[in-house]
Amino acid sequence: WLILDIEEVFPLAEPLAVLRCLMSSRSGMEIEPRLLRSAGEISAEPVFIAGIYANKKLIGQG
Repeated sequence: WLILDIEEVFPLAEPLAVLRCLMSSRSGMEIEPRLLRSAGEISAEPVFIAGIYANKKLIGQG
């Protein structure tokens, strides 16, 4: 089996900048990151869910 680290294959130091460039060059869309949900902000392990919007439509989250 060949095991690869995705960050070594596709090094993305600035993933948001890469996505903005890709979306604007291919479709002319502007993207906007937004915080969708959060939990445990004052705990030792807070969780944040961010979304990426293009033309006011949610296209991804994580």
